Parts: sequence; structure tokens; C-alpha cells
Amino acid sequence: MKKILAICSVALFAASFTSCKKDYICECKIDGVVDNSLNIQKAKKADAEAACINYQVVPEVCTLK
Repeated sequence: MKKILAICSVALFAASFTSCKKDYICECKIDGVVDNSLNIQKAKKADAEAACINYQVVPEVCTLK
């Protein structure tokens, strides 16, 4: 029983350090109206935010959805 508990504890601990990669949509608006969007697939949130900011053109405001 102690072995099973130890193995489960190690597995749970290791799983907590895995990164969550998801699909995001970068939506760009001009004066509150959606101008265009970019699909970002299988990315960490920080990477998706960086890609969204780089996609942005001067009059647009882009945010993740």
C-alpha cells in the first residue's frame, strides 16, 4: 500500500509541472469592431499572448479569446 501511495504521489507531483498547451484565438478590433483574427494552436498562454501582440497593427487592439 505504501508503494502505491508513493507512486501516485510522484505521478501527481510530476503532472503538476507539465505545461498546458491550448488553442487560442487572437481577436483584433478597431473602434470596438472586430477587424480580423488569428488562430493560435497548441501554445502556452504566454507564447499565445506574445504572438497576438506581434500580430497587432497600429490602429488595432488585439486580445486573446
